[in-house]
Amino acid sequence: MKLRQVEVLMGQGMPRIDAIRQISVTEQIYYRWKEKYGGMGTAAQEGDDGRAVVPSVARSEHRRKLVARWMAHRLALVGSRSP
Repeated sequence: MKLRQVEVLMGQGMPRIDAIRQISVTEQIYYRWKEKYGGMGTAAQEGDDGRAVVPSVARSEHRRKLVARWMAHRLALVGSRSP
């Protein structure tokens, strides 16, 4: 959404740096967002309710770590009960 705001402001003749300041982010964050989400369009940047969507890679990595920790804990418990 903020990337689009910068595009609109630039389309109205505002210099890029001023448009970036207008949305209250640093240049570094703007260019990082532009690299990551630049070609996706607004539907990929936001959920149906307008909130930002968590990148699926980070979400998958987090779930993988949770499952790995749970399995290790479970195996430790089951192994301690073996005769």
